[in-house]
Amino acid sequence: MRNAGLTFVCREVLLETASTANRFRLWSTATWTCERTLAEHTRSVLSLALTPDGGKLISGSYDMTIRIWDTASWTCERTVQLGERVVSIKVHGDTVLVGHSNGLINGKIEVRSLETGDSVRTLEGHTDII
Repeated sequence: MRNAGLTFVCREVLLETASTANRFRLWSTATWTCERTLAEHTRSVLSLALTPDGGKLISGSYDMTIRIWDTASWTCERTVQLGERVVSIKVHGDTVLVGHSNGLINGKIEVRSLETGDSVRTLEGHTDII
């Protein structure tokens, strides 16, 4: 399984994901204490991405979903069901690039609308995990 990482975010918060947990934690860099734990995923959270304005955080999981979080209230605004595990996420403008893995060595990138969660395009042909 891919190692989950850390994402530094605005408002002096550090976000941590654990590759073996269905949650991620929000840490204050001022006090180095855990401010909140978000645990709505049902499988490992492997990727986080922040929108350029810092208003939304997208989490991707092996539970085959991405979740879009409001960073002011830390509530989940939307859950987008996908057909494959999510191993990586990047925000690009008004879209979310989602790297999928079907558990084998091939993967694909799905371009989704940040506003609606709808699929815009799929990039296939990769011969390894994204």
